[in-house]
Order: sequence, then C-alpha cells, then structure tokens
Amino acid sequence: MATRNFGVRLGSVEFKTLSLEDNLRLVSNFTEEEIKEAVWLCEGSKSPDPYGFSFNFIKNSWEVFKHDITTIVHHF
Repeated sequence: MATRNFGVRLGSVEFKTLSLEDNLRLVSNFTEEEIKEAVWLCEGSKSPDPYGFSFNFIKNSWEVFKHDITTIVHHF
C-alpha cells in the first residue's frame, strides 16, 4: 500500500502538499513563448482595451512590444 504525503493537518482535515518541483513552477515567471502562445490563443478582434487596441494589434506588433508585454506580465 502506497503512503500518502500529507504535510498539514487542521483537526481531522488533511491537506496534501506540493512537491518542490510543482511549487517552483507555480512561482516561476512565464516564458516569452508561454506569453506569446496565450496572446495568439485570443480572438484577434475581440476585447479591445480602453484605447481601442485589440489582440490583432498586439499580434501584428509583437516584435515591437514583446519586451514590454513580457515585463508587464512578470510584474503582475
């Protein structure tokens, strides 16, 4: 029988813990490729920002704005 890894108990409630690898993945920055993939999955003509910029604009201007967008996502 395999043992279960429970790290925290609150009364009779047991909480599973994350592995170190999973924990590190949750707190690591997104890569530029992951951010670009998320942008490309968005419908291009929907959800313009308050200034009227849509995802089509971002996609067409990716090479110009990718550093700024990546920086914004990392600060978020």
